Amino acid sequence: MDPCDLPCRKNVRALLLNPHDQILLMQVTLPDRIFWCTLGGGIKPDESLQDAAQRELFEEAGYRPEELSQGRLVWMGKHTLMRNGTPVLLDESFLLYRATHVDFTTRHQTDEEKAVVKEMRWWSVEEINYTEQFIVPPRLGHYLQRLLTQGPPASPELIQLADES
Repeated sequence: MDPCDLPCRKNVRALLLNPHDQILLMQVTLPDRIFWCTLGGGIKPDESLQDAAQRELFEEAGYRPEELSQGRLVWMGKHTLMRNGTPVLLDESFLLYRATHVDFTTRHQTDEEKAVVKEMRWWSVEEINYTEQFIVPPRLGHYLQRLLTQGPPASPELIQLADES
C-alpha cells in the first residue's frame, strides 16, 4: 500500500534535555513490542506544535511552560506504524526543550499513558548509543550528539524514524 493512501496522524515529540545534557525518555509497553521514546503524542486539531508539546510535557512529566526553554523545531520525519491493527502514517515533528531541573512527575498522565508508559528516566548520549534496549528513533544517539555539539539546525532536519535494517 502506498504510504500516501494511509491514514495520517500528526505527532509532536519533545527532546527534553536537563542541565546535564541528558534526555528524558519513556518506556512504552504495547502487546507486540516494548521501546523507549521521547515524550509526546498526537496534535489536536486546534493546537500549535508548541501548545501540543507543552501539553504533552505537562501530562507525561509534570513540566510547566515556565520550567522550560522555548521549544524549537529541530527535526521532522515520517514513518508507517501499526496502530490498533491498522497501518498509519506518522508525521512527527521534534521540538527541543531545556528543563530547568531534573525532577519530573507522572501524576498528570492520562489513563491511556498510564496503561502503556512503564518507566521514565534521563539518558545520556553514551547510554543511548550503547544500550541493548530498543530506542526510537533508531539513531537518536547520533542525532542528539550532533545537536549537542553543533547546536540546533538553521531549519528543521529530516531524520530517519524507522529502522531500515
